[in-house]
Amino acid sequence: MLPQTPMLLHLAAYNMPPYFGFPGYGPAQPPLFPSMWGVNPFTQAVPTPLQSYTADSQQDVLSSDPSKDFDDVTLYLKIQNWLLALDSGPHGKDGHGFQVYGPDFEREKYIQINTLNDMSVDEVKLISADIPRGTIDKLLSYARQDVSHIRVKEKRRQHEARHKPVWYM
Repeated sequence: MLPQTPMLLHLAAYNMPPYFGFPGYGPAQPPLFPSMWGVNPFTQAVPTPLQSYTADSQQDVLSSDPSKDFDDVTLYLKIQNWLLALDSGPHGKDGHGFQVYGPDFEREKYIQINTLNDMSVDEVKLISADIPRGTIDKLLSYARQDVSHIRVKEKRRQHEARHKPVWYM
């Protein structure tokens, strides 16, 4: 039974199957050739709903290029400030005196701590010959830990921003 309101009649006609037939007679056979009166409106294919697979569903795939996601230099501390924080924190209690080597890094234009992430002991030794190898090991270890921590936090922030509903933005 078809609904009586015009809006519902429209929806009922829209949702009819392509070859609906008449009640009690079974489904009608599709025509093998076009009719001379034109195309029957009920033989047209019903439009499919939008696909649930969109470009947004591919955003969960992590980039294989980590530098693309973390090129923003404002994410990382400046080496001078970071060395001061190391000396004034629990890492400074062992007497390495990290803050003394800050001007050497700035002279060579190593500004943020992410530049220390991929450096070796020999590369740091070229920047300043005064830094003992043990201090360099500690410095690079702390830099790698802090950069890794910053990247994890930034990745989490980007993920949450990407999946936050639009009405909260």
